[in-house]
Amino acid sequence: MTKKKTNQEISLDNKNTKTESPMSFLDESDVFKILLSQMKLQQIQMKEQEIAIVKEKALALLEGEEKERARVSREIHDSIGQMLTAIKLVTNSIKGQDELKLEIKNMIDETISEARRISFDLMPSVLLNFGLISSVKILCENAVKYGCVNVDQYYDETILSTTISLEKSITLYRIIQEAFNNILKHAKAKNIIIKIENNLNNINVLIIDDGIGFTVNKNTNSNKGKGLYNMLQRSELSGGQFFLESNFNKGTKIKVVIPI
Repeated sequence: MTKKKTNQEISLDNKNTKTESPMSFLDESDVFKILLSQMKLQQIQMKEQEIAIVKEKALALLEGEEKERARVSREIHDSIGQMLTAIKLVTNSIKGQDELKLEIKNMIDETISEARRISFDLMPSVLLNFGLISSVKILCENAVKYGCVNVDQYYDETILSTTISLEKSITLYRIIQEAFNNILKHAKAKNIIIKIENNLNNINVLIIDDGIGFTVNKNTNSNKGKGLYNMLQRSELSGGQFFLESNFNKGTKIKVVIPI
């Protein structure tokens, strides 16, 4: 006849029973490999989190920059523009001194034109109302007018029927604007070629100049000024790619690929 164990005996049996952990069946080298693998995974996760935070901060800065550009543009248009127009009307009402009045009116007209150009550069209303291509065309017209260069423009007609978000349109416009500014300030170019094409799910932008060029540093941030780095940063934050080729006396070529 089997004797039943008392509660005290069962408790003692449980204490004497050892709970084996999964690690107890592995030798020291296997345990080390597992721990090392876990540490590497944690490092990768921390790096990804760090990159995400940096990207989030950069996007916030760009968003703040665009808002400030829009604010200043409105101030120039609404305040300075209206004041200059009022001065012009007052000048017209002055009797006599026609030669002086004409000179003052010409100066005011030039100032109004410059204020409009600056306001457009800060935040082109045509970009908001009519899209990327229309705003780039005006940018090219200003380059010809004020920069004394020839600009050959090539646009893929399918882009006109392609839906591009305002965010991506602003990104592309700012990159093209920065490229033109660099060319007009530093390149001493006589000719610029710009091509904007629709390639499957991407918008490709190609900008070529015949200026003096420069030696490209692998670290784009180390190249002349912050313009190139800004273009690179805007491209990458939009999930795109930025390519740069340049040599002394052989001009510069910039290619940007942005997913729609």
